[in-house]
Amino acid sequence: MTTVRYFGPFRDVTKLHVEEVPGGQTVRGLLKVLEEKYGDAFSPAEKPVPVSGRLILLVNGRHIQHLDGLDTRLEDGDVLSVFPLIGGG
Repeated sequence: MTTVRYFGPFRDVTKLHVEEVPGGQTVRGLLKVLEEKYGDAFSPAEKPVPVSGRLILLVNGRHIQHLDGLDTRLEDGDVLSVFPLIGGG
């Protein structure tokens, strides 16, 4: 199983802090599953802002941009952390 940890508004959307999901899928595939379960907050193709402009996704503490992006494969024992993108000025 892969552990998904939710932060910020994603805890409100899911009503969870942590969830276990089957491993062996990509981040993109998992986001599609989460979109079906929880709605557009997890949509990997939401327009006009792509997922990379809305979410910070870490696999085992590493940003997915430093791995294989949305094609990063999630294995049993991995931890995917889902954070909102926060801006300021």
